[in-house]
Amino acid sequence: MKKKTLLAGLTAVAMTLSLLAGCSSTTAATTAAATSKDSSTTAAAATSAGTDSSTMAAAATSEGTDGSTTAAATVEGTPTLDAIKASGKLVMLTNATFPPFEMVDGDEVVGVDVELAQRVADKIGVELEVQDMNFDLLTSALAAGKGDLIAAGMSITPERQEEVDFSTPYVDTNLLIIIPKDSAIAGPDDLAGKTIAVQETTTSDLYVTDNVDSKEVLRFKSAVEAGNAVITGKADAAVIDEMTGQNVVNANADELAITEESLSHEQYAMAVAKGQEDLLAVINEVLAEAVEKDDVNTLISKYMAE
Repeated sequence: MKKKTLLAGLTAVAMTLSLLAGCSSTTAATTAAATSKDSSTTAAAATSAGTDSSTMAAAATSEGTDGSTTAAATVEGTPTLDAIKASGKLVMLTNATFPPFEMVDGDEVVGVDVELAQRVADKIGVELEVQDMNFDLLTSALAAGKGDLIAAGMSITPERQEEVDFSTPYVDTNLLIIIPKDSAIAGPDDLAGKTIAVQETTTSDLYVTDNVDSKEVLRFKSAVEAGNAVITGKADAAVIDEMTGQNVVNANADELAITEESLSHEQYAMAVAKGQEDLLAVINEVLAEAVEKDDVNTLISKYMAE
């Protein structure tokens, strides 16, 4: 009886231990599951944090990019204008033998281009200085930093566009044929076999050289000299830009005339050294306003010979 009771007690203990083991396993499994779940949650959170960090990093990168752009903009800024302001003057390069756009009056250079350049200087807040030189030296002088802009009745051409940056055009013009009053020359076809005067390195020179089968091309430093060559009989005709040609004829109305048929159409613009967008923007603003208000034509009339 006691043996059976002992066996029963042992059996009960075994069952209890088994149950406890089961409970322990269940608890461990539950704990593991919970741990696993917490780990997954933590991992997910970490992943999420990582994503947020990546997003923040991307944002930081974006901010850095913007910062770089801003820095670049600051570096680029307005270096040309800053240099001009620091010097206290805007230097205009010109050839003062091209009335009504630039000409010498006493001891100063005056004309349409001078007044327009003065407006650019006023806009920047500096004085204007005019440097007079041969026309064929203008672009090289600009490239060498001897001036800030060219304002010289300069026509836009593909060749010049390779050397300088042009402003928006402010004058439309043509090439004219200037002849003695009693000449039989009526147009371009009559220039063949003739001696023709031009201002050297100008579009007049280029046109005659490329398009006219002339006897000889006489090249002068100024349009006025080219016109005088016709008056003195050294040349049969002169090819000159429209308004300057008209100015020459007006000043010598008893001796010169203009053929009815004109030559190529052209546009005048100011020029700056390559890459000086800040200065070019100010020039374009001034010229746009002058054209809109018809000030350019008013200035042409002001300086045109009667």
